[in-house]
Amino acid sequence: MIEDRIERGVEPMMATGQQRLASLDFIRGIAVMGILLANIVAFGQPSVAYIWPGGFLTEHGSVSDWLWVVQFTLINGKMRGLFALLFGAGMILFIDRGRVNGTGRWLRARRLG
Repeated sequence: MIEDRIERGVEPMMATGQQRLASLDFIRGIAVMGILLANIVAFGQPSVAYIWPGGFLTEHGSVSDWLWVVQFTLINGKMRGLFALLFGAGMILFIDRGRVNGTGRWLRARRLG
């Protein structure tokens, strides 16, 4: 169904009938995959392995230590920052659309709650 709409050149729409921002959706997808990479340590290791490579339950060598450093510096912090940035951008878009549509602060408070 969605593939047919894309082939015909019909843009994806929100439930409200407004057009979606494809670039923002794409960046959100990258952020979700990055969060998966950032949390991959938690799938089989204790939480201390996030901040200390000696916390792993399995034996590892120098290559594993370097991979931990790369993941810790290049993925973990970047994806948290990207998620925070996307949350802020989504809130700005929500507030702007609320001003145009005339919805009040209660809708924003409900969404944040």
